[in-house]
Amino acid sequence: MKVRGLLYAALTALAVANLGTGDAAAQPFADRARALPSQFKADVLIRIADSGKIRSRRTVSDLLEEAFYAADGAEERVTLDLAGTGRAGMRDYIRARSFAAGLDRLTLQSRVLRLLAVVDLKKARELAGALDLHLPALKCEDPLVYNVDNVYKNLTVYASALPDVDRFTLIQRYITTMTSPAQVDPMAQLLVSVVMPRDERILLAQSFAAELGRMGDDDRTFTATIERDKLPAHIKDFIEQLRRQAYDPGAVVIAFRTYLVKRFTARRCADGFDAPDLRIVQWFNDDLRLMTTSEIKKIDYDEYRGRRSGARAIAHEMDASGAEYITLTRELSASLPVRRERVAVVNGLGPDVKTPERLVGDVLVWQGRGERSQADFLYKKATMLQRLLTESLSPVLHELVRGELVTFLSYAWQGVDRQIEWFLQVNTLLDYGRRTGKAELGKVLDALQSTSNAIMSTYGGLEGYAPLRLLKE
Repeated sequence: MKVRGLLYAALTALAVANLGTGDAAAQPFADRARALPSQFKADVLIRIADSGKIRSRRTVSDLLEEAFYAADGAEERVTLDLAGTGRAGMRDYIRARSFAAGLDRLTLQSRVLRLLAVVDLKKARELAGALDLHLPALKCEDPLVYNVDNVYKNLTVYASALPDVDRFTLIQRYITTMTSPAQVDPMAQLLVSVVMPRDERILLAQSFAAELGRMGDDDRTFTATIERDKLPAHIKDFIEQLRRQAYDPGAVVIAFRTYLVKRFTARRCADGFDAPDLRIVQWFNDDLRLMTTSEIKKIDYDEYRGRRSGARAIAHEMDASGAEYITLTRELSASLPVRRERVAVVNGLGPDVKTPERLVGDVLVWQGRGERSQADFLYKKATMLQRLLTESLSPVLHELVRGELVTFLSYAWQGVDRQIEWFLQVNTLLDYGRRTGKAELGKVLDALQSTSNAIMSTYGGLEGYAPLRLLKE
């Protein structure tokens, strides 16, 4: 850790020195990023480097290297997604949504490699060896599963930039480190997307087939992938590509059959059901099996049907809401959306209908009485304020709601266990500004920059300097 700390310090000093030589506009953002928690530091440095406003390729490279090592300290290692219908509670839903910002270690570090592939391929190759793609098997009790789609999209860009020999070695390593069903589909997509010679693709196809046959059990993840119908498309694309290059894909089809049969006969989670299995079996028997000249036996699902003797997913729900929150939500439902005719006859519509002024006032003064956790209070109050922000309130009330939301978020993060769940609300506010238009976005950014919260003020300024870029396919 001491060596890593010295490395951080050296990279910081080098990047600062380079920024001072001609890219001074980025320096305040980089300086502020270095005071943030690790995942935010890495994200901000990546966005600065990807802004297109830094002329020095060396500076961009140094910033990205610093971001790569900063991502080591991210509180989440990999993006997680809902395991499926009926297997997750409200807290799991919130946690899954919080990963949309891409602040987990694997996503951040793969973003670095994607960008370094363009500006400093040598450094990208030095860092790539530190990327740990091993995904341990999940338990049936887990309500969330891995989602590494964006990681492999980033790695596809990086691999495509490498010369032939290095590219083959890298992809071979990615294949041999597949440990989870969550990696099968994105790995197949990578193999389809990266341009390579025929012989190289055939060798990698053979390696891919071997790893499919060796992969261990993880029914929680396997079930989630087939319920979303994620597997068939890219496996079929890969097999069709092999056929176009005059190579019979029999080995891959046989390996995929083995992969499915092993999953079916393994100990299954109790909350799974047969319909997704039957769909993928039908697709294999009627489609994939016929794409090779090899004689491949159909899968008889009844022959391989395993016992669903494993546990069920443990859904994590919010604690029971207090009476004040229940009343507020009832009033919001009765009083929104705000309409002139509703306000005009408010007294005749029942006790839950309130004027916009009273409704906003009640939400603003609510301090979480009756709530048992800071995380629940954060989500509930922020969600109510976000909803009010989208309503047709008077300009005065609108300004009041926006100001309260920013102020509330600036201090509410302190008692939350996972920072990215707090940042979900900040990101939701930024997304609202982006959707609404330049004028409203400007007011949101001004409000964020005026807070004493270092994370919020940094992202408020960053949006003007380096607007968020969506991942391109």
